[in-house]
Amino acid sequence: MDNIFDKKTVAIHQPNYFPWLGYFHKIYACDTFVFLDNVEHSKRYPTRRTRIRKAANDESFEWLTIPLKKHSDFELIKNLEVDKKQDWSSKHLNILVNRYNKTPYFKEIIEKLEELFLTVKSTSHLAEINIILIVTIMEWLDIERNLCCSSNLEILNSEKNKNIEIVRALNGTCYLSGIGGSNYQMPSDFSQYSIELRYIDFKLQQHKTYQPFIGNTILDILFRYGLEQTKILVQGK
Repeated sequence: MDNIFDKKTVAIHQPNYFPWLGYFHKIYACDTFVFLDNVEHSKRYPTRRTRIRKAANDESFEWLTIPLKKHSDFELIKNLEVDKKQDWSSKHLNILVNRYNKTPYFKEIIEKLEELFLTVKSTSHLAEINIILIVTIMEWLDIERNLCCSSNLEILNSEKNKNIEIVRALNGTCYLSGIGGSNYQMPSDFSQYSIELRYIDFKLQQHKTYQPFIGNTILDILFRYGLEQTKILVQGK
C-alpha cells in the first residue's frame, strides 16, 4: 500500500466473497483499488456469497454463503461479523472439493484454497476475510496494485458523491467504473473536479473448452483454467 497518493486511476468496489473474474480485471486496469467497506450491506450484492456450479458440467449454480451474526439491516460492511459457531470455512472447502474434483486444475487450486481457508478461519469480520481472499488471489495472479479501504480515507459523508470524494482523497485523475454505473453517473459531476469518468465492460473471452457459467466466479475460472491461463483472462486477452 505504498505511494498510494502518487497514483492516478482509481477503481472502487465492495469487498466481495470470491468475486467474479471481471472484479480482478477491474483491479488489474487501475492504479489504486479501494475496498468500499463503509457502506450499508445489501442482501442483493455478493458481499457474503459467491456462485459455484451445482455439478461439474452444470450451467446452473448454487450459492456459497458465509453465515453472519445478527445485525441491523443498515449495518456497514466493515462491521459485519461472522458467526463463528458455524465451521463455514471447512464446509465451503468440502463443497468445492465435491463440485470441482474432476476439473483440469483441481489439485493445483484446491491445495492453495486449503491454506487460504485456514488463514481466514479465525478471522471475525466479513470484510477482512474477503480482503484477505482477494489480495491472496491477486498474488497468485501476479497483480500488484495500491490498495486501501474507504473507511480509512477522510472524505465527506455524501452518498451521492462518495466515489468522487474517494478519488479526490487519493489525488486521482480518473475514476474507473463498471459499465452499470452509466445508468446513474454523470460525467459532468466528475469533470467539475478534473476527474475523467471511464467505464470498463469486461466480458470473458470465450474459450473452446470453457462451458458458459452465470457469473464466471474466480473459483470456477481457476479450477478450469489454472493460474497461468487465468492471468491471461484477467488481462482481457
